[in-house]
Amino acid sequence: MDVKHPPRKPPKFIGILLLILLCIQSTSIAQDDAVPNAPPTLTAAKLIGTPPRIDGDLDEDTWQQAPVATGFVQLLPDEGKPATERSEVRVLYGDDALYVGFRAYDTNSTAIEGQLTRRDRESFSAWVHVAIDSYNDKRTAFQFGVNPRGVKQDTYRYDDTRRDPDWNAVWDVATIVDEHGWTAEFRIPYTQLRFPHTEKMIWGIQFTRDIARKKELVYWAPLSSQESGTVSKYGTLRGLKDIQSQWRFEVAPYSLGRFQRASGVLS
Repeated sequence: MDVKHPPRKPPKFIGILLLILLCIQSTSIAQDDAVPNAPPTLTAAKLIGTPPRIDGDLDEDTWQQAPVATGFVQLLPDEGKPATERSEVRVLYGDDALYVGFRAYDTNSTAIEGQLTRRDRESFSAWVHVAIDSYNDKRTAFQFGVNPRGVKQDTYRYDDTRRDPDWNAVWDVATIVDEHGWTAEFRIPYTQLRFPHTEKMIWGIQFTRDIARKKELVYWAPLSSQESGTVSKYGTLRGLKDIQSQWRFEVAPYSLGRFQRASGVLS
C-alpha cells in the first residue's frame, strides 16, 4: 500500500530570503530609473506691486518672498567640492523684465577684490554672472555679469560652448559691499532676450561666482572639466507665466565727461 505524505512547506528562512532579494531588485530598478547629477531647478516668483529699486539692496520684502538658489559647487580649484563661501540667488519676473538678486556672502568682506575698469574689461576682481537660455535650446544664452565696483560684462553664448564678448545689451545692475560680503541686483528687460511666446515657460539658467583672492570659480549648476558642454549643463528656471514679447528697442541715457590739463602762462 502506497502511503502519501503531505507536501513539505518550505522553511521560513527561504521566504525571508526571497523577500530580501525582491527588495534589492526593486531598489536597483529605482536607482537605474533615477537621473544621476540632474541639474538643479529654481522657481521664479511673480512680481506683485512696485518693482524693486535697482540699488543693490536685497532687504526689500519682495526679494524675501522669492525661492532661493544655493548649493554652489567648485570648478576651480577643487572640482566637485562645495564652494567655500555661501551664495544665494533669487529671481523675480515682472511684466517687462526679469530681476535677479545675487547675495555673495564672504567671511572676510574687507578682502573682496574689485577693480574699476571699462565695461567688458577683464580684471582681477570678484564677479557674479547670470546666464539665461531663454529659448531653452541648450545651445544659446545671454550672460550678464558684474564686479563689486559695478563694472558690467555681457556675453552672447552660442553653439553650447562658444561666446561672443562683443555683444552688448541694455540692462541695469547695482552693487553693495557690506560686512556680510556683497550683493548684485540685476534688471534684465525682456527686450534683450529672445524666447517663444507660450503660456508657461521653462528657461535654462546658470549662476556663476568668481572669488578672485581664492582663485575659486563656482557654479550653481555644476560643470566638469572632464565633460564638454556649457549651456547644455545649465539648471532650470520654472514658474514663468504669461510673459509677453517686447519691442526690441531700449534707450540708455548717458553722459560723457572730459578733463584736459594744460600748462598756463602768467604775465
